[in-house]
Amino acid sequence: MKSAAITFDLDLVDHLNGGEVDEMATAFPLFRQFCEQHPEIKTTWFIRIDDQMEARFGSADYIFIEHAEKLEWLKDNGHELGWHFHSFREDNGNWIQNTDEVAVAEELIRHRATAQKHNLELLRMGWTYHTNLTMKTISSFGLLADCSALPRPDYVWEISKRSWANTPTNPYFPSVEDYRTAGNPCYATLEFPLTVLPITAPYDTESGVLRYLNPAYHTDIFCKAVDSYDGDMCNLISHPYEFLPSEKQHAMLSFSFESFKKNIEYLQHRGFTFCVLSSQIHQHLNQ
Repeated sequence: MKSAAITFDLDLVDHLNGGEVDEMATAFPLFRQFCEQHPEIKTTWFIRIDDQMEARFGSADYIFIEHAEKLEWLKDNGHELGWHFHSFREDNGNWIQNTDEVAVAEELIRHRATAQKHNLELLRMGWTYHTNLTMKTISSFGLLADCSALPRPDYVWEISKRSWANTPTNPYFPSVEDYRTAGNPCYATLEFPLTVLPITAPYDTESGVLRYLNPAYHTDIFCKAVDSYDGDMCNLISHPYEFLPSEKQHAMLSFSFESFKKNIEYLQHRGFTFCVLSSQIHQHLNQ
C-alpha cells in the first residue's frame, strides 16, 4: 500500500510577497472544510517555536496560544503537530538566517522545554538547516525523528544556507561524523527525509533540478511529478499561504485551493492513502 504524508510548515509569513500573514485565520478554514468532507485525509503540521516568534508576538509558542482551538481540532481529528524551528538574527533591522551553529544549538536548547510542553516529538529545521552540532543537540532531546533532510545538491542560486550533499532518500540514523549520511557510530534520532524529484521550472538554468513535492504546485506540474515517482512512501511539504490567492503569479506555486484539492485527489487516484508522518516513521522503525 502506498502512503503519502502531507506536511505543512506554519510560519505566519508570506515568503513570496513578504510580510506577515495569519495562515490559521485565512487558510485553515478552507483546509478544515476540505478535511470534514474527506475525513480520510490526515496531515502533520510543524508549528513555529523559536526566538523570532517570541520577539514578534511576545511568546515563542504564540501560535499554540492564539490558535489553540484550531490546533486541538487537528489533534482531535487524527492530524498531528510537530516543532518547526527557525533560527533568525537581526541585521540592521532585518531578520536573516542565523548560521552560527553554536547560537542555533543554544536557541534549540532554550526552547526544548516549550516543545516538550506541547508534546512535540517531530522536528523540522527552518531552511532545512543542520550541522553536526545541531544534529548532536537535537539527538540529546529524545525526539522520535528529525524531518529536515532535503536530499539534493546545493544550487548556486539559493540564498538559504544548508547542505545535504550525498544524503540518502530513505530514512537513516545520522553518522556522528557527518549528519548527512548514515554511519556507525550514529545519533539516536532518526532522520526522515523529504521526498525530492526532478521537477522542471520554466526558469531553470540547468536540467534535472531536484525539488520537494508540494501539493500547492500547479496541477499539471504536480501530477507529472507524481507520475514519475515509483516509491511506496512520499513525504510532501507545503505552506498554508501557498494555497491562498496571491497578487503575484508564480511558475510553480498555484496559490489556488482548488488546485491543492485536485492534487490531493490525484494522489488518491494514483493509489495513495494519507497518514500522519509519525506513522511512516513507526512503520520504518518496525521493519
